[in-house]
Amino acid sequence: MGDKQEEQDWKQALKTRLKTNYRLVVMNDDTFEEVQTYHSNFLKIGSIVTLGTLSVALLTGIFLLLTPVKDLFFRGEKENIELESKIQGLEKQLQAQQLWAENIRKVLIGDVDTIGTGHNELDMEADSMVVLAERSEIDKKFRQSLEVEQQENINIANINLPQAELPLGQRFFSPPVSGEISKKYDGPEKHYGVDIIAPKNTAIKAALDGYVISADWNLETGNTIAIQHKDNVITFYKHNSALLKKVGNMVKAGEAIAIIGNTGDHSTGPHLHFELWHKGIPVDPMDFINFN
Repeated sequence: MGDKQEEQDWKQALKTRLKTNYRLVVMNDDTFEEVQTYHSNFLKIGSIVTLGTLSVALLTGIFLLLTPVKDLFFRGEKENIELESKIQGLEKQLQAQQLWAENIRKVLIGDVDTIGTGHNELDMEADSMVVLAERSEIDKKFRQSLEVEQQENINIANINLPQAELPLGQRFFSPPVSGEISKKYDGPEKHYGVDIIAPKNTAIKAALDGYVISADWNLETGNTIAIQHKDNVITFYKHNSALLKKVGNMVKAGEAIAIIGNTGDHSTGPHLHFELWHKGIPVDPMDFINFN
């Protein structure tokens, strides 16, 4: 009984405290004149604060529902799926570009193992790109609605594509330079090209039509230029004294692209180191080009 009486007394005291009126007087500090007087109690103040909070919440909800701001918070499922798909696509594209750049760097410095395993590093990394390209469940949901249209576009594009790849042996390669072969292709020694000696200031020429995909200097091979040709053919021209083309330039077979030189730590004298790659695998250039 004592505890219950104490609880009732506490509640009564709380009610009395909430209903007790207080006076707030604003006075002039110099004359002590009362400027303004306010009368209130805690119950009234609590009611005003609660009402104000509810009003602000109501106005905020109306603002969100009746203005375009709601689109920032209430996107539809389709918009969310499309945005997620675009983000994943950009991430995969960035990863593929980084992988491609790393492969090109390895080819430029000859850091590629094509012996013993039957596969080179480019092939293995290409397999990893397939894994990266696997679509997520969200991506699949969005793409299902576009698959028919995409397939039709692919079929139309394929009409203008060649149906068969021309073998290397049936291509006409323009010799990049004529001269004495000082070192031949040697796969086991990781010498994936041929070294050709030619007079100073000799112009280096493109072996086939194509686009310049790399034109830069590095420590091992000096001034180096790489050209992408049709059907996954790439040619490399290393140790040049100067480069005449930039990345993105379109070149014709026999067009001058560099000047023979002796740049890079792996060079022991003026010469051209020329490499021929097909589908990510180096091949002996002397099987297809006459350098005499």
